[in-house]
Amino acid sequence: MRVLFVLLLLSARGLCAQSDTLAHPGPLVPKLTFKTNIISLINPLKEAVAFASDVRLGPKASIDLGVGAFLGSSVLARTQGESYQGLRLRTGFKYYGITSKRYVFHFGAEGKYNNIRHVSLEQVLRQGGQYLEILPIERHVRALGIGGRCGWQFFAGKKKQVFFEPYLYLGALYYQVSRDLPADATEFLDWEFINFEIAPGRSRFPDFTIGFHFGMALWNGALPL
Repeated sequence: MRVLFVLLLLSARGLCAQSDTLAHPGPLVPKLTFKTNIISLINPLKEAVAFASDVRLGPKASIDLGVGAFLGSSVLARTQGESYQGLRLRTGFKYYGITSKRYVFHFGAEGKYNNIRHVSLEQVLRQGGQYLEILPIERHVRALGIGGRCGWQFFAGKKKQVFFEPYLYLGALYYQVSRDLPADATEFLDWEFINFEIAPGRSRFPDFTIGFHFGMALWNGALPL
C-alpha cells in the first residue's frame, strides 16, 4: 500500500515539467467544488452517503470539508432488528503540485471522525450463566483518523464544470468502542473465522482507501446556469 502511494507521488512529480508548459489564463484551481463519494454507497461493510467541498485558499492550495452519514451495513447489520448508523466527518488540506487545462494533481493531509451506533442481535449469558438469550446489543464506535492522500481531478465540459476525482489515502484509525450489556449479562464467546467488528476498548488499525469523487466545479464563484 505504501509502495502504491509513493509511486503515485513520483509519477506526478515526473509530470511537473510537462505541466509547466501548459500555462493558461484564469485560475488553475477551482474556487469551489461540490462532490460526492460514489464508492461509499456501494461499500457492503459501511454503506454511507458522503458529500464534500473544496474551498480554494490560494493559487495552488485548498481546504476540503466533508460530511456524511452511515446508513447501514450488509455485513454487520444484515438481520431485521439490527442497524449500523452514524455520523461521518472529513477535513483536509490539498496542495496542487500539477495544474493544467484539464486536470490537476493534489496531495496533502486528511483527518476523519466517525461516530456510529451499531445494534446487533447477539447471544448473551444471563443470571450468572444459567441460560442463554438473544438480545439486541448496542455498541458505540468512535474513530479518529489521520493520514496522507493524493489524487487527480479531471475536468470535463466546455467550462470545466464537471469533474471526476480518483484518490488514494493511507493513514491510521484510532478506535474507542463501548458495548452496552444488561447488568446480569456476560458475553457468550462464539468463535468466528472472520469477524469485522472492532473489539470493545481502544485500538488502532491501518487505514487504506481508494476512492472516487464525482462533482461540480465553480471557477468564478457563480453557479453555472
